[in-house]
Amino acid sequence: MTSDRRKSWFAVRRSGLGWGLPCCWQGWLVLAVYVVLIICGALLLSTDAHPRAYTIYSGVLSLLLIAVYMIKGQRLH
Repeated sequence: MTSDRRKSWFAVRRSGLGWGLPCCWQGWLVLAVYVVLIICGALLLSTDAHPRAYTIYSGVLSLLLIAVYMIKGQRLH
């Protein structure tokens, strides 16, 4: 295990592009919070009544998740 992997929360996928599943508890926590917030947004924003608001909400959350992956993930090769 390299020092980069010990410091990172998300490991690079062995095949394909990007990162895989989290490799430590902090990464799992970030992913769990993301899923909970997406579900809460779907329930509170009622995707039928406010589809545009939910789309923006989930898009912003997804961009934040990608930013965390880029900051705390292993460097892509």
